[in-house]
Amino acid sequence: MGTWLEHGGRKETSMVRVGSTTMEDLPNAGWPNCSVSDEPSPGYFQEGDQIVIICGASGGNPPPELYWHDENFELLDKNCTWNEQQSANELTISSCTWELESSDNERVYTCTGKSDASSQTYDCDTGQLDVKYAPDSPMCNEAAENDFFKEGNEITLICVSLDGNPLATLQWVNTSSGIVMTRTTPEPGDSESIATYSWTLSRTDNTGVYVCGATNIIQTVPLTCSSGPLNVSFAAMDILLSEPNNPYKRGEYITLTCKSSSSNPPSSIEWYQNNTLVMNSEYETVVGTDYIDGDYNGTITRQDLEIYLTAQHNSAVYQCASFLFVDYETIRSDCIILDVYSQSCLVPPTEPFPCQTRLTGYNGHVMAGEELILTCTSCSSNPQAELIWYVDDMEVQDGLSVPRYTHAEYNGKQTSQNLTKSMTYLDHGAVIYCAAYNPEFNKEMYYSNKTVLNVHYSPFIENTDEAVIKAAVMETANISCEVNSHPDSNITWYDSLGNEVINGYRQKLIVETKKDTIQTSVLLITNVTATDYGNYTCYAENYINMTYFVVYLSGTSIVFYPVNDGQSYNTEILICLMCSLILIIVDIILVYFIRREDWMVKSE
Repeated sequence: MGTWLEHGGRKETSMVRVGSTTMEDLPNAGWPNCSVSDEPSPGYFQEGDQIVIICGASGGNPPPELYWHDENFELLDKNCTWNEQQSANELTISSCTWELESSDNERVYTCTGKSDASSQTYDCDTGQLDVKYAPDSPMCNEAAENDFFKEGNEITLICVSLDGNPLATLQWVNTSSGIVMTRTTPEPGDSESIATYSWTLSRTDNTGVYVCGATNIIQTVPLTCSSGPLNVSFAAMDILLSEPNNPYKRGEYITLTCKSSSSNPPSSIEWYQNNTLVMNSEYETVVGTDYIDGDYNGTITRQDLEIYLTAQHNSAVYQCASFLFVDYETIRSDCIILDVYSQSCLVPPTEPFPCQTRLTGYNGHVMAGEELILTCTSCSSNPQAELIWYVDDMEVQDGLSVPRYTHAEYNGKQTSQNLTKSMTYLDHGAVIYCAAYNPEFNKEMYYSNKTVLNVHYSPFIENTDEAVIKAAVMETANISCEVNSHPDSNITWYDSLGNEVINGYRQKLIVETKKDTIQTSVLLITNVTATDYGNYTCYAENYINMTYFVVYLSGTSIVFYPVNDGQSYNTEILICLMCSLILIIVDIILVYFIRREDWMVKSE
């Protein structure tokens, strides 16, 4: 096949050969005419449908030649019939018939006609074909069972489907609950379908399998891929210590039973006597450990400790703990006091479960200049807990009140303390938290929630040392204004006449960037002229207050004009300098009072 066609504009003319009995005529107007077979009953073509494209011309002497080709001018090889003549109605027809493939989507097929009656060629086409076809099978990122996940970790599932017309609609489904976690429909112009779902893992996700299904109007049965099952480690939430009824006799054997709630992997059990770790000895022996299926596909651990009672066990305090090696998390049971019920065991500041050290007193945002009072409160502890304060992970002691102690659950005490801090703009983004610990227990820290300060303050200018900018005629002037504020300020530029500078007007461009709380507005003046010299005011305002910054644009040198009288020359220079100074002062006063009045109106 070759590129035998030469294209020309559609120009329909007739030609008569003089001195000859043969007349050459172009076909009737509107040739060639292209048509495509009607779409099937669904209202669209899809892969596998049969399509017929027909190119026809009426009349013409001699009959025209009609050829179908693709965008590369290659003749179609799709069961085509070329230049079939229908003498009854003087039609010339070329047609092609084939089963549509996905590669036909968005293709345009062109019919080109050529007649001996003209040196031009004539075209028509099918228009861009819209062929619906199924997407590729989706691809999921792997979250295999042997991968290591912890409760509280963030996890992201990603599902991608390529190709397909239309692109696939994707949805992630939790197979355990049947809940659709997310559903994504591609936007026009997308080259692929992608569905992303992120969440914080909990123990309910252990052994979970997540399936991504891809469908479109052709592929109604979802094509799927999956991630999982997940292996999520989680610690036991509680632990129970049980005993026979008191009192006991010296020389007896008693058995204490410790049972942790469900965990993954199974918890280890540790025993304590008078807050000291118990090892197998002459008097204490671990006699059995059982593992039982628990909630969330975890395991319950149960263990017995046999004690041979002696005189030294009188008033002894026993406690057991559940230890999860993966997360290094330990929870302790209540205490059992052998025979003596009036005493209590040491308790860390964690009671009652699931109590947590709390930081209160912050309600969303605070204004610069205000005083913020935060309160740290521990859980019940025996003896009372000590508190430590942190700002940006640095321990602080200034601004702290005297600790207060109140009676709390389980005969313990609750500790509370205030931190008073005067707010400045430098405190924006600071992270404040506190921690409680029992100095008699193990000095393990029990941290509070973290408070990130959101400090609102009025704008101020950072680059005040750039009040004079020089640029020669025909150069580009770069005038900057760096504004520090929170929330962000609205920044406006004014020229020396008090007119607002419009971005893109009279060779002036305004470019704004932002980093943290600093907004930088740059006024670019291209091809500077003498009329551009003067004051430019940067006006910044947020809901709290306003500020402004005046930058003087001057040339790089003073142009001296020859005059006859030296005294007149000096006088003219002095007058020019005085005029410039007066204009600067007037500009500042005018802009200030106009903007101050606007701000007062807005405040009202």
